[in-house]
Amino acid sequence: MKIAAIAHCADALSLAGVPGLDVIAETTDESSLHRAGQSLCDVVICDLDQAEPHEVKAVINFFPSTPVVALISEHTPAFRVVDAQSFGCKEFIRKPFDAKNVAIALQSVVVQGGSRGKSICLIGASGGAGVTTIACNLAVALAPKGRVGLIDADLSFGNVAQYFDRTPQYTIANVCSCDHIDQVSLKAAMIETEHGVSILARPNEISERSKVTPGKAAGLMHAASRTFNFIVVDLFRQLDERVGSFMLRSDLVLIVTEMNVSSANNARRIRDALVKEGFDTRCVAPVLNRVSKRSAHALTPPDVEKVLGPIFATIPNDFPAALSASDRGQPIEPHSPIAKAIQRMAESIAGSKTDEPRTGARLMRLLKGAAS
Repeated sequence: MKIAAIAHCADALSLAGVPGLDVIAETTDESSLHRAGQSLCDVVICDLDQAEPHEVKAVINFFPSTPVVALISEHTPAFRVVDAQSFGCKEFIRKPFDAKNVAIALQSVVVQGGSRGKSICLIGASGGAGVTTIACNLAVALAPKGRVGLIDADLSFGNVAQYFDRTPQYTIANVCSCDHIDQVSLKAAMIETEHGVSILARPNEISERSKVTPGKAAGLMHAASRTFNFIVVDLFRQLDERVGSFMLRSDLVLIVTEMNVSSANNARRIRDALVKEGFDTRCVAPVLNRVSKRSAHALTPPDVEKVLGPIFATIPNDFPAALSASDRGQPIEPHSPIAKAIQRMAESIAGSKTDEPRTGARLMRLLKGAAS
């Protein structure tokens, strides 16, 4: 279990030595919370003997969907306990404490959150790589296997809602404007489709993308993982804190690339940047799109595999079928080679186990410039 932040907690070092607990960030002031808010966060601990009420509220706001546990003692003022409860803190542990007993208590707090769904992020190695087409059809292919949420995180130019010919009333910006992102606020903003997929659209206005902060993205992914069996995220093509927050809470990052040198090189750079940041190589894989036996490109699938490692899926080139589906606002016809390949992707994803996310083992640094 990862303790992503311990706010004003003087007992952090004693917890760090307990097997099964990974203290990956410790903050000592409110200004540090923005950075800690990017982390994969299972539980937050806040010491009420050290934190002022406004600081406790800040902690809870930065981790909107994560259990917050407060440490109290016989000297803790009663008003601080009452304030913490009013802010949403429901768990309290009395000091001094035995670290191993606290570990058991924290595990129970996390378990109460329920099981989580499997999250898959898709990012393009180049512009127009076909990420949205694959993401939308993958979501449809997963629908018979459980509840599916499709998040359009291409915040400026995403087309997920348009792909299904739907006009959203609410978007990801509305969800991220909430003080507390939970399952109710998330579902209320999503579009239900006849294909069994719930869509969270990109912001209506480009200026609204600023509402999707790294901390809000983490809260959104947490709420989605408690709402759906599968979460498919269509990412915008940039490696930064915000994209990192989505990726850190995913079980699988798929890099969509084509069979050309430029796209394959970009895919390699993205993969290398993520691995350098601590992502498990088993959780970062390429998807080779628009593969044709009569390709004019010099590269072949084996060539790409030599550069990028094992290919998660190979999608054949059937441009007429893809274009027709997009124009009709419907998924690709099941008989198309594209649909069959994506169906095999869905079978592979649904058949693998959902364990603890293996993507960022440590606090994510800025990936700024990695894909430039």
